[in-house]
Amino acid sequence: MIIMKEQKPPNNLISLDEHRRKKEALVAEIDNSIRAGLESVGSDPEAEFKLLAEIYSSLLQTVAKKFAGSSNYDLGSRDYDIKKSSMLLTFGFTDKKFTEFLDYLKQRFYLIPETLKSKMTVYVGEHDKFSESPAAKIKEQRFERINDSKNVPAHDDDSLSHEGGEFEKLRNIGFQLRDRLRELVEVE
Repeated sequence: MIIMKEQKPPNNLISLDEHRRKKEALVAEIDNSIRAGLESVGSDPEAEFKLLAEIYSSLLQTVAKKFAGSSNYDLGSRDYDIKKSSMLLTFGFTDKKFTEFLDYLKQRFYLIPETLKSKMTVYVGEHDKFSESPAAKIKEQRFERINDSKNVPAHDDDSLSHEGGEFEKLRNIGFQLRDRLRELVEVE
């Protein structure tokens, strides 16, 4: 009779799996906070878009900063199409290739809360070399590489206007989530 000894995965695999589960739990917690923030802004689609755009932009800037490491990075532009619930962000990196950033971002796609992915389409392109480099489209459950950035739709608004106390309210919600977003991305 042959007795097979149960094989366990190496400790580093267990810790990676455990680490990913913790990250996914934090993503779910942030997602719940985003939904609560959406409830607090009411049913105005424009206010909802502004809140989501601010949070999404903060998250992607945090990912870009982590990717850049000790190098510099630049958020080139933020352009919007409120009617299509779409945003275009461009980034530039001093000592890193933009295509490597797209790969890095794709590997961290699971860190984007479901509410953001389901309610907005985000395009990411390279600052200063937009027409010469690839881009990416993030929508719902897909991270799609766009080889020719000419296929990225135009986004005509380069700023979001805020009325009355709306800016303060949205900013406060954003500040409450920024530390959580930073924690989500920073701890690898």
